[in-house]
Amino acid sequence: MNHITTYELEFLDIIEDKKQILQKLELAKNSPTIPFETSYEEGKKYIHNL
Repeated sequence: MNHITTYELEFLDIIEDKKQILQKLELAKNSPTIPFETSYEEGKKYIHNL
């Protein structure tokens, strides 16, 4: 039986968050009304402000 540490769970959460952010960035990129840098950090800030 595998034991997943809290650290690993947090890491998985981070990966999941990144996936969601990248998906939102893709959607935003395809929307002409949302101009912004599509870098990960910029996107994170942008999505945080939604």
